[in-house]
Amino acid sequence: MKNLKTFLDNAITPYHTVQFIREKLQNAGFKSAKEESLKSGGAYYFETAKASIAAFRLPKNYSEKSAFRLLSGHTDFPALRLTPNPDKYNKEQHLLHPEIYGSPILSTWFDRDLLLAGMLIGDSLTPTLFNDSALCKIPNLAIHLNKKNETQSINAQQNLDAIATFKPKVSQYLQEKHLPLNEKLLSFDAWLIDSSSANISEEGYISSGRLDNLLSCAAALNALINTESHSEIVTGFFLFNHEEIGSNSREGANGNFAYRTLKNIHESLGGKNPEETFSRSFLISLDAAHAEPPNYSGVIEENHAPQLGNGIVLKTNAKKRYATDVYSEAFFKKIISNSKINLQHFVNRNDIPAGSTLGPILSANLGIPTVDIGVPLLSMHSIRETAHYKDYTDLEEISKSLFRSELHWIE
Repeated sequence: MKNLKTFLDNAITPYHTVQFIREKLQNAGFKSAKEESLKSGGAYYFETAKASIAAFRLPKNYSEKSAFRLLSGHTDFPALRLTPNPDKYNKEQHLLHPEIYGSPILSTWFDRDLLLAGMLIGDSLTPTLFNDSALCKIPNLAIHLNKKNETQSINAQQNLDAIATFKPKVSQYLQEKHLPLNEKLLSFDAWLIDSSSANISEEGYISSGRLDNLLSCAAALNALINTESHSEIVTGFFLFNHEEIGSNSREGANGNFAYRTLKNIHESLGGKNPEETFSRSFLISLDAAHAEPPNYSGVIEENHAPQLGNGIVLKTNAKKRYATDVYSEAFFKKIISNSKINLQHFVNRNDIPAGSTLGPILSANLGIPTVDIGVPLLSMHSIRETAHYKDYTDLEEISKSLFRSELHWIE
């Protein structure tokens, strides 16, 4: 539990998430593919934009019958991101104006102790991560000033400005506090971040920000570090930025990061026709799933209503919002058949549209058979989400089972 809490508390932006994962991989003996030539039996990691990361263990015996066994997840999460010129001064108050990133539950961001974190670049062109201690807060409207005496609607343009506890403009503040003397700030990517630490109760309940999708990132990382190289199969994971906004970027799943990385590995090991190898490979797309909310009956399909602490969720959708199909479901269940892991099933109600995951994007772009699974959550996209530690450990065990499996694709 302590290791998971440490990860959740440190992975406060996509940049910090990748930094934490990179350091863990390096400590486990993984080498940067940018600095080392790929060799059979080696362990390597790849990065793009310091916000997406992939890591792999290469087999000693790569042949025309070899394949990839992969996990995917994402390093981003719904949040509030400062605009390039966020500063407003209203009487004595310094306000910071954000853009909405993804689809956060906006009401949960009010009256929270918020910090600034992200990445900046000065004229040395060296990216610098920062996690600032300055407190910010988005104030709620007092109930006495709300004439209808009920929860007011939120105007996303007018009501989300955060009070800053520092007076200089953000650009000046970041330059003076986080860059060497005389270095000029050229750009910054700054986020408002919940300052509260993760909590894991003795009963196993996890309360934290960013569980969607940091639980998947942690499970993939720990599974790869704690398994050995396969005899003939490449095992590894991709953790992408920008899933919450559609994945259409150079570091997103709909960019070329995945294809060029897998093609590089395949050709470095002497392989030809990578698409043929992809077709007999297998991907498990890891992303959070909805648990049945106890106070809102009828929003979950009644025969597919996951519960916290009752197992990993297998997600299917007739419109292919999830990548699971009849082949990948059977292959996945066979992989975990020797474990004691319980599976729950989720489908959306016909009258409530489904979200989606990286699974359909990667499966379509790469031609890799894919199944979509995840840890059940309450309050998905809230500033604080709730999960269960047992479900997280099940996800980690499933990931290890994938990397250790000797099964060959069935189609």
